[in-house]
Amino acid sequence: WMATAAKDGTVDNLTKALEAEEDSAKKATLYLKRGRRSAYDQNYKSSIADFEAGLALVEGKPEVQATMETNDYARLLEWTGMARHWQYDLDGALQCYNNCFELDSSNVEIIVKQAGVQMDGNKQDEALTLFDQALALDPNSTDALLHRANLYMLRQDVPKAKADLDLCLKLKPGHILARLR
Repeated sequence: WMATAAKDGTVDNLTKALEAEEDSAKKATLYLKRGRRSAYDQNYKSSIADFEAGLALVEGKPEVQATMETNDYARLLEWTGMARHWQYDLDGALQCYNNCFELDSSNVEIIVKQAGVQMDGNKQDEALTLFDQALALDPNSTDALLHRANLYMLRQDVPKAKADLDLCLKLKPGHILARLR
């Protein structure tokens, strides 16, 4: 995502493009790009505002969503979900991730993010089901393995946590977070 954010341009250039744009779909895509770039620049307050503004332009308007570039509506939902998750708006984050999943049901990262929200909401059974679903789609997802290991540790199931961490390190020997566990 960082390379994409850098390639999208500077916040100033994206702001100029936003000010000149009148089409709602294109404007929502520009909010996505500027929000992502602001996150890249570690200006999270601005990124959150941009993701929310972009989503507000297209929410409930399938005809506008359909005219957005490539998969930008799904990415806008994903980033807005992350922004809401950062603010501990778990219901809002889960709503965005669920809507994103409807558009992109083979995206393991979205399923892991859904599971993360469930974990943060202390819904461990739901989180475990989602981690298992993600790993059924991609058994080599180190992100899903690492986070499921964290869940197993919360449940004090050390053998399962260790098995997930061992597999994670086998797949990605330099995975620092897995090594910390």
